[in-house]
Amino acid sequence: MANQAHSAVVYGIDLGKTWFHVAGCDATGRSLHKVKLSRSRVFPFFANTSVALIGMEACPGSQWLARRLQALAPKGWLHARLTVQQPDRQGFGLAGSGVFLFNPPYTLHDQLRDALPFLTDVLGQYDGAHFLLEQRAS
Repeated sequence: MANQAHSAVVYGIDLGKTWFHVAGCDATGRSLHKVKLSRSRVFPFFANTSVALIGMEACPGSQWLARRLQALAPKGWLHARLTVQQPDRQGFGLAGSGVFLFNPPYTLHDQLRDALPFLTDVLGQYDGAHFLLEQRAS
């Protein structure tokens, strides 16, 4: 499956140290597939994806994954992360949320640029609450 083209438009990833659990849905929300991938197989899997939203928890693993996914997005990408709660001493916990999009709509960056400061202020549970917004236009 890692070398086949994928038709899902939304992916959710459960990040682990060794294994990533990936679920893909079509535009109607219908589940298309669920796979368990090693770190070495996750990138070939997404290399065959043309346009997709990839949702993941905001944790050190998501930062690593986002950097690696940027290299796979020939038509541009957008990465947004919102951290509202302080992670535990080991850097774990559901401290926020992040999203990575291949070939995002051209207006989304500007919309998020306006919305993320507000969301940080409203949802932030500690003084270090922050957001990250970066993109490479196609």
